[in-house]
Parts: sequence; structure tokens; C-alpha cells
Amino acid sequence: MKLKNLFGMAAMAALVLSGCSSDEVVENFSPENAIEFGTYVGRDAQGRASEVKIEDLQQENVGFGVYAYYTGASDFVADQSQPNFMNNQHVTFNSTASTWEYTPIKYWPNTEGEKVSFFAYAPFGNTNISAPTKDSENFVGSPVLIFTANSAVADQVDLLYADDMTPDNQKYDYIDMTKQGVNDRIMFNFKHALSRIGFKVQALVDYVNNDNNGDKNDDAENSEPIGNGTTIKVESVELIGNFAQTGFLNLNGGGWNHGTVANTVYSLGTDDFTDVADYKVTTLPQDLNNTDKYMMIIPKDFDGKDASGAEDATDKIQIKVVYKVKTMDANLKDGFIEITNTVTSDPFNFEFVQGKAYTFVLHLGLTSVKFAAQVGGWDVVDDIAVNVPINVETTVTPTTPAPGEG
Repeated sequence: MKLKNLFGMAAMAALVLSGCSSDEVVENFSPENAIEFGTYVGRDAQGRASEVKIEDLQQENVGFGVYAYYTGASDFVADQSQPNFMNNQHVTFNSTASTWEYTPIKYWPNTEGEKVSFFAYAPFGNTNISAPTKDSENFVGSPVLIFTANSAVADQVDLLYADDMTPDNQKYDYIDMTKQGVNDRIMFNFKHALSRIGFKVQALVDYVNNDNNGDKNDDAENSEPIGNGTTIKVESVELIGNFAQTGFLNLNGGGWNHGTVANTVYSLGTDDFTDVADYKVTTLPQDLNNTDKYMMIIPKDFDGKDASGAEDATDKIQIKVVYKVKTMDANLKDGFIEITNTVTSDPFNFEFVQGKAYTFVLHLGLTSVKFAAQVGGWDVVDDIAVNVPINVETTVTPTTPAPGEG
């Protein structure tokens, strides 16, 4: 059977992770007209590639960063305004007072019609995130973060940005805000800036799968059961392609521009897998990576074309998996036979969209060894005579009787 019949990739439906959670922080307010903050974080937000909740941002010295632009009676202008009100302001959570705090405290302008625009990101202070500060040369316009993707999955971070849509889908525009009430707050709704990738695994036994490019969900119900005494163990999974190594995230809307793009291999090994990888793969799809070991990548469309629109075969992705098939057999010297299989999908197009989580199902193909036998007809050869024993001709000579005989 051809390789592509042995190994198929199926991309499951993407789930949009858009901060639609009831995880709202209840906070106390001071009676002054200070600018105060609150946060929403989606239940599926990921920090260090693991689930993050609001309490994770509330950890000491974590929090989020804020940029604020005071423009008087004028509107915010994306390429002209300056962050003259807050410039990468670190906001942290005071668990005793149950409120988000920062220093020095800023107050709303009291002149009617004067405006302040706000932008925010999280987590604050991560080494993969380079945020513009007052020392950044000619810092004018919308705040843009420089993000460096970490190839080590365990060290990846889920970059969040404040979007202007609240969890109940009500518009909450952070631009050109005017003075709020004493008990009001700026409620940042953090959304995912990256794309998240996870894996499931499933064995297909004696099932022909002609698709090997991630474009099709195969009906695996036709798979035969795994034979008694045979088990499957996943050793590693690699995602290969010309991924963005660096990217520029505009906090004004969350748009991306790519920096360095290079051939990259994101890999997961046995330490990143659930116990299903340890000889427990079945014919049903099961989660492969641990919930704290998703891949986080800068969104990119692998459309098989270069920047000019010309065909580019290198602008595709591949998935490589190494797995072992072990069969117990008491007739063998070691009591079993174990074979390591290394298979790679055909290159295929795929678009990774910001804020979406993708699950690739790894179809591990097994083809059983089958036997057939028949008894062929005889190939008749001409008769061959073999004399056993050989009959030898003998001659009898008469004799003359002696005198007196006869």
C-alpha cells in the first residue's frame, strides 16, 4: 500500500476562541473619578500553551500593559497620535482590595468632549513580547508589539490583546472615550492574537485512505479492529513549514504583519503527550497532546503562493509522525516484534487564522499481513526410465560329460 494510504491527516473544524466568557472580575471602586480597569478573558485563553484564567493574570507581577492617548477634543489618529497619557503602563491585581491597580493613578479630563483612547495587551513582561516604550524612537501612532515565536512548545505564550467587543457581543469602543461615571471602569476584553494547534490520534486498520493532505475528514468507522496483542505508541509529532519567526501585532484592531519567515519545525515528544501515546492508541480519535502543550504560532495563510501571487510549492505545511507498532508473539525470541514507522504527509495548503484553535487528527494506518495459498497442478515431464536393478543378459555354454558320466 502506498504511503498516502497508510497515513492521512484530517483537520477538524476550527473553534473560535473569542473571550465569550462570564469570567468577569468583581472589583471595588474608589469614590474619585480615577480611571479604573476590569478584564474579561476567554475560558480557552492559553498561557505557556496551557489554559489561563483571569486568576492567572492576577498573579503577582503579571497583569497587562496599557497605552493611552489623550487627544483633547480631537479624535485619535492612528498614524499621528502619541501615547502621552499612558505608555506601556503595567496594571496588576491587588487581591486584598480585589481591584486592578497601577501607579501613578490617572484621572479623566473634566472638559466636556475631551477624549482618551486605550489599547492593552497581556501578559506583561514576557520575554517573547517587545512592547514600545517612552524610549522607543519616534513612537507615534498605534502601539505595535514585536512578537517572537518560541520553537520550544513548553516556552510558548498565548499573546492577548484587548478587542472592542465585550463577551455579550456589545460594542465597547476603547477609542475616543470621554469621561466615565465614578463607578464605571474600562473593561478590557482580551482575545487571542495567535493560532493554537493540537493533535488527536487514531488508528485506521486495513482501511484505504487516499487522502494525505489534511483537506478531508475520513470516515474511520470502516476501520477494522486492532488485532489482539498489537499496540501502538506515538513517539513524536512535527509540524513543518515556512512559519513566521517574528511578527508585528497592531493593538489597534489586532492586525498582524510578518517579520522573519523561515522553515520551522515545531515538535512534540513523549513528555508532551497524554498517556494515550503510550501503547494506547485505538481506532477512535483520542487527545494526543497534554492540555498545557499546544503549539502557538503567528497566524499565516499557507496558500502555496509567494508574495507576488506566483505558485510556490514551499509555502505549504507538512506533518510528520513517528510511531511504534508492537505485537506480542511467544514464538519469537524476545516475545514480541516492534517496528518503528516514520511517515510524513504530503505538503498541503492551510490557513491559520488569528484566535482560532485547530485540531489535526493523525490517522495512523495499519495494514495486516495476509496469506493466501493454493496447490498448483503438476508440471508433467516425459517418462524417464530407471531400471532398478538392471537386467543383464547372460549366455549358457553346453559342456561335454566326462568319461563314465552320463
